[in-house]
Amino acid sequence: MGKWGKYLKKFNPEWMKKPCFKTVVNINDSTKAVDLRLAVYVAIHCSVRSVDHLAELLTVIGKGSALERTRLHRTKCSKLIAAVIAPAFLTELIRDIGQSKYSLIVDEVTDITVIKIMGVCVRYYSKSKKCFATDFLGLLQVHSGTGENLAKAVLEYLDKIGLPYMNMESIGVDGAPVMVGIHDSFYTHLRDKIPHLILVKCICHSVDKAAEYAYKAIPDEVTYLVTETYNWFAHSSVRQDEYQQYYEAKKGCKPGKLVSPSKTRWLIWKLVCSQFLDQWTELKAAPNKKDHKAKILAPLFTTSNLLYLTFLRKILSDVRTANLAFEQTDADVTKLYSDVRNVVFTIAARLLKQGSLTVTIRPGVLREDEVEMLKRAFQTPANDRPADQLKLGWDFDQLLKTVTISEADLLAVRPNCGQFLLKLGIELCERLPANLATINKIKYFSPKLALAKVARPEFEQLPIERADHLNKDTLETQWIALGTLALSDICPHADKNHDIDNTDIQHFWSDVLNLGDASGNHPFEELAMFAIRCLTLPISNAVVERIFSLLNFLKSKRRNKLQLRMLEALIRLRVHLKVDGLCCKGFVPTTDMFSRFNSKMYEAFHEPEPAAAIPMYRGENEDEDEEAVDNPDDAHMEVEILIDMNCAVELPDEDYRETMTLFDEDGIQCATITV
Repeated sequence: MGKWGKYLKKFNPEWMKKPCFKTVVNINDSTKAVDLRLAVYVAIHCSVRSVDHLAELLTVIGKGSALERTRLHRTKCSKLIAAVIAPAFLTELIRDIGQSKYSLIVDEVTDITVIKIMGVCVRYYSKSKKCFATDFLGLLQVHSGTGENLAKAVLEYLDKIGLPYMNMESIGVDGAPVMVGIHDSFYTHLRDKIPHLILVKCICHSVDKAAEYAYKAIPDEVTYLVTETYNWFAHSSVRQDEYQQYYEAKKGCKPGKLVSPSKTRWLIWKLVCSQFLDQWTELKAAPNKKDHKAKILAPLFTTSNLLYLTFLRKILSDVRTANLAFEQTDADVTKLYSDVRNVVFTIAARLLKQGSLTVTIRPGVLREDEVEMLKRAFQTPANDRPADQLKLGWDFDQLLKTVTISEADLLAVRPNCGQFLLKLGIELCERLPANLATINKIKYFSPKLALAKVARPEFEQLPIERADHLNKDTLETQWIALGTLALSDICPHADKNHDIDNTDIQHFWSDVLNLGDASGNHPFEELAMFAIRCLTLPISNAVVERIFSLLNFLKSKRRNKLQLRMLEALIRLRVHLKVDGLCCKGFVPTTDMFSRFNSKMYEAFHEPEPAAAIPMYRGENEDEDEEAVDNPDDAHMEVEILIDMNCAVELPDEDYRETMTLFDEDGIQCATITV
């Protein structure tokens, strides 16, 4: 408690017996609701410090309304966010998950204050919303990045919030060795506790790393040309203005903005190549020949590099399209892996001779035997097409007909492009998930196959190994009975002309679960829950990467003292409302929030946290650090006479006022307070 804490006065019920307080103290849920909704608005749209002026402004503007009694400042607002609303949202999430199967999506990051944080998201089927949901679960501070410590932190957190870890169906991680290694990894330590746990490696990370390794086959001068051309314009407004005037005079429109080449996101090179090729002629002619860097770049605008960029734009476009599909929060997992299959076989068709593959191209998920066949084909040099027969794209072939290039240069370009395809194909095959067999079986839950009248999958083809404690006989009976129905019998909005191919697999099984018979029972409940359990597999780690983007936005250099509990609360409010399709305007306080809204919220989370702020100058940034102070005693030298955070108090008559003079440690008068 700070030195001013002795003047803190809490609400005394005896005050309500005095006539002067009966008409001016207003304790009801409507007053609480105003404060809660304002706190949500602040948490989503602005910094907490701004509520000091916002609440006072509303008090002035709202004369004669409920806003006139608003008493909300940053200390109270911070506690509402961290100790009332966020815990209520977490309780609501845990209650919604219940005893259902769920999957965790985890990753780790180091924030601006060099603290290692693990982000955890959860994917589950929400019976209340009748759909699959992916929500934010929490942030965990970890002191060591070993697999054992990470697994221990997750299990302890699940136990703390009351989520049974044995109900965890799968875990979604990136491809880091500490996460997916065979020995002493995060997954292996979790598997010791949860034997049925499925590991799902993030396809987005895998595809991006595959592109990074494949790019080594392209000459370094291509990278240098694109990167340094971008840098030549990026740091000079004069060059940008001159180039824009030149481009407008020639094309009659403004040039597109060049994309920064990333050294970590290699699939961004598709956009880099597209913008560069669209302005190739203008970029080649624009640089000032007197500039030293321009003299170096000018000779690199060669036909060979033009061909390389044209080739990369096409190949990376196909790969990036499949990768973007995996970045969705909700998608049909069977269709996503079918897209990956198409990409891999397309790369093989561009590189390998006809007849090198002994399988017929078909839609669906890659099988393990197909992956092994592709690996052998890629690693057999005799299967490669001659350099002049490589299929490098229509634009590449058409460009060759219109440009002049020496035979020696062309003989260098084609083999390098072939090596790019070879490395990309091999890396994709090596980085595909190891549980393709399970994913391949999940495809049989698709509406088209589940309701097929011809060549319908047998019950034995389903992922029965995932039905640990379920009655197999009941599941088989319900699977057979399901095949006798039509789509219109299950989906309320489907008709006879509805295209079953476009029916979402998640919505389909949600409708099957809620399908009732004449007696009000659910005849397919066990089968639907089994299918839903299998469909809770995480799609990718993109959702937790978005959490980290939000984390870096909230905890910046200016707000580097933002503590973990407050940071977690701010993220929870933003993500949870977005999952529910709401914003601050649609937020409605719950009964749980009203019950938490009392004087005990000032005591919640009162344990001290280790300071973890980087040294920084103060001054103009001073107003950005409001959330760093969770203890009002450690804030500025403020004195607050607390009647109750739920009460708006006005004393209309001077007869009821009392003046208190405060002195500092040296006996000097420092404040006068009227109460």
